[in-house]
Amino acid sequence: ISDDLEFEELQEIIDQQISKLPSRCQQIFLLSRYEHKSNKEIATELGISIQAVKNQISKAINFIRENLQSEEILYYFLIIGIRFL
Repeated sequence: ISDDLEFEELQEIIDQQISKLPSRCQQIFLLSRYEHKSNKEIATELGISIQAVKNQISKAINFIRENLQSEEILYYFLIIGIRFL
């Protein structure tokens, strides 16, 4: 139960960071990471290039990493062995 609670708390922190992303970046990240769509599928669905999708996903990951590091959450992830990104 404790591990489940920790996972839920960490997921909530990540979700908070995702909500801070610009809307288009957030949309692309969610399609990629939560709906498991390929870059090509996202590009087709949104009418943008595959490179634009890659750029937005990279932007999102870097933003989340930077914010997690500033909160020292990334260190915690490493300790408990959970890999989200």
